[in-house]
Parts: sequence; structure tokens; C-alpha cells
Amino acid sequence: MDLMWHNVCVRLATAGLLILSLGGARAQEFTAPQIPRLRSEPRWERLLQRQVKYLLNNVPPFPIPNELEHAIRPLTGTAYAAAACLKFTACENPEAVKAAVERILREVTRTHISGGGATASGRPWGNHWQSAFWAAQAATAAWFLWPDLPPDLRRAVVKLTVHEANRFLDIPAPYSRYYDTKAEENAWNSQILVLAAEALASHPNAPRWRERAIEYMLSAFATPGDRLSKRMMDGRALSAWVAGANVHPDMTLENHGFVHPDYMSTFTLNMDNAIVYRLLGRPLPEAVLHNAAGIYANLKSFSLPGGFLLYPSGTDWTLHRADELADVHLKMDRLARDAQAGALASLALETLERMQARHPEGNLFAPGEFITYRGHEQHAGWLLATAMLTAQLWDPHPSPARLDSVWRSLERTRILEDARMFVVRGPAGVSSFSWGLRVMGLTLPLAPDLMVNPLPNSYVGIAEPFPELTSKPGRLGIVSAAVEQALAREAFRISTVIAGVEEEAAHVTVRATHGGRAHLFSFTALPSGESVFIDRWAAGGSPSGGLISLLGNPSIETDGRTWLNAGNRLGYAVSNGSGIRQARDLRSIHVILNARPAGDAAMVTLPGASAAATRAFAASPWRLKTHHPDIAAVRVSERTIVTNFSAHPSTTEIELAGRRMPVSVSGYSTRVLR
Repeated sequence: MDLMWHNVCVRLATAGLLILSLGGARAQEFTAPQIPRLRSEPRWERLLQRQVKYLLNNVPPFPIPNELEHAIRPLTGTAYAAAACLKFTACENPEAVKAAVERILREVTRTHISGGGATASGRPWGNHWQSAFWAAQAATAAWFLWPDLPPDLRRAVVKLTVHEANRFLDIPAPYSRYYDTKAEENAWNSQILVLAAEALASHPNAPRWRERAIEYMLSAFATPGDRLSKRMMDGRALSAWVAGANVHPDMTLENHGFVHPDYMSTFTLNMDNAIVYRLLGRPLPEAVLHNAAGIYANLKSFSLPGGFLLYPSGTDWTLHRADELADVHLKMDRLARDAQAGALASLALETLERMQARHPEGNLFAPGEFITYRGHEQHAGWLLATAMLTAQLWDPHPSPARLDSVWRSLERTRILEDARMFVVRGPAGVSSFSWGLRVMGLTLPLAPDLMVNPLPNSYVGIAEPFPELTSKPGRLGIVSAAVEQALAREAFRISTVIAGVEEEAAHVTVRATHGGRAHLFSFTALPSGESVFIDRWAAGGSPSGGLISLLGNPSIETDGRTWLNAGNRLGYAVSNGSGIRQARDLRSIHVILNARPAGDAAMVTLPGASAAATRAFAASPWRLKTHHPDIAAVRVSERTIVTNFSAHPSTTEIELAGRRMPVSVSGYSTRVLR
């Protein structure tokens, strides 16, 4: 009997050791993707195939020069795009593509801290504030091709993944609502955690990675209200997951020192995780879509017909982010089931196809279009790959809205109180004004091509004479460095702001000290598309008022004082100005509508207006006579805009169509009347 039990125990122990051994092996092996039925998406597939061809023809030479972003991230982005192309499309020259991906993965894993090697600088990469994102791109590329990779490379990828995922086991998700959000950082850090937790599900750290992944996704776009919310999400009250906020209650966010639409779009970093869950047959956590709909509502109001974005506070990247917008719209269609997103995705996709068709090599951007980031083509390749996979893995909305109905639905006023800006869309034009971290206005036609450069201080002007232009480019390569430096020197301090909506028009009145002098102005955006800017400078100095920056080289017609038209489709009328001046810059024309301000000047912008229509409007009696020295009034599109530049509430009479109309206006404020 004892011998029998001894034999049984030996067998059980042997089986247990085998199970432990197999469990340990599984913990070091990714579970390969389970490819479901894929939708045919030939347009997205062609875009990615051509982009990958360009990227693989432009892989920088090895060894990797250093451990920094511009050396590592372009390689990992290329690997992701090429692996997706190879696994999910009929990629051209598949053997060459596979060899290129393996070569990149070997060099990337060898030079990572977990690989024991180093870059040419003598230092390995990793443990960097962005390195988990690069690692996620590389590891996901390897995961796509997992059964076809050599065992030693698979082991190296697992080591890299575990190392970068483990960094977040004991680090709470960070938060910052002002100036420098942590939204996109938390979202991209979630990607290595999701891949590790789901593809290495047998690893002992998988439960903790999974919990951290949910926390980082929910925290990424958390608002102050989420911190107190008892709403259940992924098994807990939202307040138990979230310890701060990265997004304002109005669903805008700040990065690089201003409200930045490009970073608002990074909620798609959370949505990228859906690809991992889908390819492993796992349900999507609610965190994947957290607050995406609210942020997207703002981005829709910023969307332009060419597949690009309006930048109410300017930008420091590029104006040509169709790759980003196509990705956002596509994912909101397929994952968030937004009925309007599909039409906007198709529009941006058409723009991407036109952009890529310019270049037989397959790249998207033309010289000068994206000079602010060296890895822009590799980043675009990664975006195209994630968008294509989303399109293949999920069906479109069953009842998509037509594009014309989408544009009509967006014709309204949107006040973003936390961002301190408004956006007003009409049938022919869109206007915005920002009075927060950057003070500027924009009015442009709703047309496929961009006409207006979102330059800080637009309309507001600069307090010093306009600078002499130089050939040295500024950050975006649109204006010279001299203009950017002049704007950076501006001393602008706001004393009061009164904003509101009346008769469907949004308006703001600002009292400020500008270059040491008092500067009072109002900006009113009308639902018909026009805008009105009225300002008053204190005497002294030589400011440049009514600053507009036009893109490219449009034809200009002007009388030099009361009107100017650009491209026969964007008009400006000026009353009580001191002359119109033009300055041709690198890829723009700066227009100073009020070259030497004196008195209360008024400027009306007419989107879609021809030169003849602009001239006719300028000659009409649109500037109204008032009987108060501190009140200015104009009449545009059946609305009367009245601005009071004094501190005191006043009642005055305005002469309109041969009759006198009494108007009461609070101090430092604007009224809009029918």
C-alpha cells in the first residue's frame, strides 16, 4: 500500500512540475493573434502599402545613433506599419518586408535596456517618459508576426515588453489640467500594459498590468467630475479609478501652453487598444472609449471641409493633419458608433489619397508641410496602420449621416468656457475667438483648401511696428522667425473679459494692456459666417492693428484703405482705419488692416465674398453713427453690433436707416441686436 501511494505521489509531482514548467513557458510567450473575419478595405490598404514602401526605402542606417525619441520612435513606427501591412494586406515584396521588420526588431530589442546592448551613443534606450510607447509599437509589430519570428527574437520582445510594462506597476497615473496635460502620455502608456496583460495572460504580473491598463486609460481623459463620479466602469466606481483630471469639464485640454486640438485627438491612443482585445477575442473594457464622445464633439466643430482642423488657439505642429483626422473619424465611426463620423472619415480619406498621389514614392507630406517633427512620415504610417486595422475589424455605422447633413448640424455656436473660446459655424464660414492662453481670432471660408494661417494675435495685432521679414523660417515654416519673435515679445495683459451670445451671435469684449498701452476690442461671430472686429488703441507708439495671416500666395485686390479681397473668396472691409498694408512672408501674406490705429476702427470679414462683393459691402453704409464717444456700432447681415469702450453702462441712440434707435450697453461689453 505504501509503495502504491509512493508511485502515485511521484506521478503527481512529475505532472505538477510539468504543469509549472509549461506555465512558465507560456508566461514567456505571447498568445498569437486570432485573426477573425476581416472586412475588405482596399482604399486604406493601398494607402498603407504605399506608405510602407516609402518607409522601408527610407529606414535610417544602423546602428541606432542614440537612445532618444528621434532615433527610436521612427523605427518602431515603421515596424508597426510594415508588420500590419504584411499580416493584414497583400503587401508588396512580403519576404523583403518581413526581413526588414525582423532587422528593425532585432536592433530595437538589442539596444533596449532589457537587451543588454547599447546605441551608438553608448547608452541603451528605455525607462524614458515616452519609451513605453515605442516599446508598444515594436512589441505589437512582433506580435502581429509572432508564429513566424525566430525564438530568440520572440524572447527578446517579451523581455522588452515585461520591462516597460513593469515600470508602471507602482506608479500612479499622473494628472495635469493646465498648460501640460498628461492625457496622451497616460493613453500611450496604457498600450504596453494592455499588450502585456492580454498577450502574456499567464505571466504572474498580468492581473496587475490589467488593472494598471484600465487606470491609465480612464485617467488619460478624466475630467474633474470623474473624480467624484459613482458611475460604475470596469468593475469599480469611476472615482475609485481616477485621482485627478487631465481634461477640462468642457472637454478641451491644454498642452504646450494652449488649448491644443491635436492633443484632444489623442483619445484614439486608448482606442488603439481595442485592436489587441479584438485579435485575442476579449471584450472591450469601457475605459477604451472613456470621454471620447465629448471630446469628439468639440473636434467635429473644429473640422474643416478639406479634412483638416481649425486651430482656435493656433498650433505648433502643422496645418495638414489629415492623417490624424482620418484616424479619429474612422475610429469614432467603427468603435464609438457616431453616425456622423463615417462621412467625415471619408472626406479625410479622400484628402489623404490626394496627398499621397502627389508622390510616386508613397509619402504623404510635401516638403515644408510638416517640418516640426522629423518622424512625421513614420508617425503617419503608424496612424494609417491602426486606422486600417480598425476598418477591417469593425463594421461601419449601419445608418451613417450624409456629409451635407453633418455640415448643417454643425452650423451653430459652441461656447467652450474652460478653454475660453467660442466657435461659430455658418453655411459659408467659421469663426472662432480665443481669449485664454492665446488671444486671437479666426474667420475663414468653409472650403476644401486652407486660406488663413492661425497666427497668434490675429485681428488683435501687435503693439510694435511690424517686423522686417527674414528668410529664416519660424517653427511651422509658414512665417519667418522674425514674426514669431515679435509675437513672443508681446506684453499682453487682460484686465476684463465679457463674453456672451445674443441673437445667435457669439461676442467677446476685452480690456487689456498691450505693449504698455490700453487696448480695448470686441470680436463678434455671426451665424451667417461673417465676423466683426472693433478696437481702440490708446494714443502713442506704432502698433499694427487688425493682423491677418493668409496662407500661400492668393491674388490680392484692395483699395489700400477700406477693403481687401484674397483669392476672390475672402473679403475684409475696414471703417476708420489708417490704411491697409501687406507683407509677403515665406508661405504667407500678412495683412495689417489698420496699419496705424487711430480712433475706433471696425473690420468686417466676409468669408466666401468675391472682390466685387467686398468692394460693394465696403461702400455701403455698414458703419453706423452713434451719439456717444465711447460707443461704436456696425450693421452686418441684419444684425447691429454695438460695443461700449467705457467702463460705465450707457444708453445712446444709433442712426439706422434714417431713424434713431435707442440702445443700452453695459460697460466694456457688446450687444447684438436685430
